[in-house]
Amino acid sequence: MPAGSSTGPSVGAGPQYRFRGASGTSGWMSAEQLRELARQGSLDPRDEVQASGRAEWIAASQVKGLDFPRAAEPEQASPPGSATGHHVKFGTLKEVLGTFLHAEVEMRGASGSRVMRLVAVGTDHFEATEEGSRRRVFVPYLRLRSLVAEELAGASALNYREAHRLAIVVDGEA
Repeated sequence: MPAGSSTGPSVGAGPQYRFRGASGTSGWMSAEQLRELARQGSLDPRDEVQASGRAEWIAASQVKGLDFPRAAEPEQASPPGSATGHHVKFGTLKEVLGTFLHAEVEMRGASGSRVMRLVAVGTDHFEATEEGSRRRVFVPYLRLRSLVAEELAGASALNYREAHRLAIVVDGEA
């Protein structure tokens, strides 16, 4: 085997890092991999980072050498096929909605808005219930006009779900 090559991780290859956020805790990675995730927007400044051998977690925004993209718009995601909107933290509608599973969300439609609990998230739809009701509302993603994650006043939580309220705008009745 040539000098410097290896079939597995090598001792002394440099420090390893991992991060945790709304979607869970990542696996260990190099500093360059962590920098790349930050550049791509896959690592949020509010996520926490831990270095191997250290017990403490620190906010990614406090880690020197990480550059985060600036959001061009407020925190939003658009349904598939939409030409507008981009969310800096989530890649798919399912990821955004999954973050708010079992949470209260505001459903906005032609007849106004109402607060519902998000109870199921699928690959092509989500389901919600009204508080105190057994009635389930089945909403295909094709009916979504937009998702708006509104940051709560004074929110300092590192958890995305705790710092935001989700409003779902649908075509037709909410």
